[in-house]
Amino acid sequence: RVDYVLPDAGLVVTGSGVVWPAPDDPFAETVARASRHRLVWVDVEIE
Repeated sequence: RVDYVLPDAGLVVTGSGVVWPAPDDPFAETVARASRHRLVWVDVEIE
């Protein structure tokens, strides 16, 4: 488990974010149980 994503400088980042569902979202309970940290994601271009 990590708290951040640090892509290589040679990769092109096309998107990134933190999974933070609204409290009334059905997915919110799953995310809360998964970790005390927030889930992070990054999309990169790989040639």
